[in-house]
Amino acid sequence: MAKLKDTQAGFGAIGIIAIVLIVGLIGVSGWLVMDRQKSKDSDKKTETPAVVADKSAAAKSLVTTSVKSSGPEKATVSVKHPSSWEVSNKTEDAGYGDGSMKSVAYIKSGKGNYLHITDVSGVGGSCDPDTDSYKLIKRLGTNVTNHYFSEYEIAGRKEYLGLADLSKSPEIKNMKEGETRTNTCDLANYSFIKGSLYASIAKSSKSSLASDVPYSELKDDPDFIAMLQSLSAE
Repeated sequence: MAKLKDTQAGFGAIGIIAIVLIVGLIGVSGWLVMDRQKSKDSDKKTETPAVVADKSAAAKSLVTTSVKSSGPEKATVSVKHPSSWEVSNKTEDAGYGDGSMKSVAYIKSGKGNYLHITDVSGVGGSCDPDTDSYKLIKRLGTNVTNHYFSEYEIAGRKEYLGLADLSKSPEIKNMKEGETRTNTCDLANYSFIKGSLYASIAKSSKSSLASDVPYSELKDDPDFIAMLQSLSAE
């Protein structure tokens, strides 16, 4: 009878161990299932922003518009902008009566701002030195060496954001925003890109030699500002 009791006790211990092993296996299996589900959820979360970013990039896909001068320089000026923007790029009679043509182009942003690029000749002149003060309000660099879009306040009157070639005015080029100087003859009034091509900013499709839009009205159009800074020439 003693041997029978020992055998029964052995079977009882084995049963307990088996139950513990089964419970452990169930626990491990459950943990693995939960861990895999968490990994799938995590993967889904990380994929979502990438899809949104791709859609945003597609909506703002950039194209390059190039304007070629009809003059003897044969220069080309290019800018990058969203593909959805309105573009007019053509040549027309220059109006000199000799059959010569000129390039006339504009790029209109989605918010109604225009960048005009056109052939211009016969402008400029002398300047008498003065004591008028001018303050640099804003300056944007471009990909054309020494060419900047700059806005000044001249003799208390705010000017507009216009292109300037500062290659001959290093002291103006080194001005900081908010800095004041005197003698407005130092400022470049008509700045050409690679010869006769000229750029100006406007609120209409009619081109002009002078920009008529201040930087304060362009701040809510960052894509237009980015286009100005993308300006290049060859």
